[in-house]
Amino acid sequence: MSKSKRSVERTVRLVRPVFDRFEERALLSVGALFARGAVMTAERAAALVAAGPHEVGAPQVSAQSLIGATPTGQPTPAEIAREHFSALFHGLYTTGPGRFTNEALRTHIVAPGTTNQFLHGNAIFEFITPLDPSQPETGIVALYNRNSSNTGTILVLDLTGTPPAIPTQPPTHFTWNVDPASGGAYTGATGSGTLTLAYKQHGRLQPHSYTSGSAAAVFSGSVNTVGVFNIIQFSGR
Repeated sequence: MSKSKRSVERTVRLVRPVFDRFEERALLSVGALFARGAVMTAERAAALVAAGPHEVGAPQVSAQSLIGATPTGQPTPAEIAREHFSALFHGLYTTGPGRFTNEALRTHIVAPGTTNQFLHGNAIFEFITPLDPSQPETGIVALYNRNSSNTGTILVLDLTGTPPAIPTQPPTHFTWNVDPASGGAYTGATGSGTLTLAYKQHGRLQPHSYTSGSAAAVFSGSVNTVGVFNIIQFSGR
């Protein structure tokens, strides 16, 4: 064998496959596949519960226990840590006239942000300042998980404030409760907390708006999820 051939074979033997590191990407959503399976699983579970104990000797349970009945005991320290919820969103706000005769002001905010329960999110806020100064300000906010938006993961919070001190200014403080309209990983969730807001007026006013600019929103509280509606648990299985 010639020297050149031996050199080529030696080079080939020294070559080994290597793995290149890919850039990090957000998880893709497979909600269309999971949603159908989730519905079928829930229906099958309900049918098994309605049939009572079966031949494998499983204990009798209720459908409510499968989807997360309200706990009656006190949460453990680990559970308190699991339920803790904090979030920060920063975006743009506008204020304008109310849509109904009993409304003095409407405040609308659209903002990206992050939470301790999902990394990338979008939030839409809507606040109502009542015309009657003795009535509290109210509102609603929807927090969308951008990594699994197609699966319907959305945390909806009902907001309650205090009677407005200055009805022409947007509200700055609310208490919140989880709304049953929450879905995806937050289906059947419960919880409560506080929302604090700050505003900075700037920019060109949009048509029919009173003020506009930047808004920051800080959430603090607890959210107890059922734990069986999160598709990310299937990752890598």
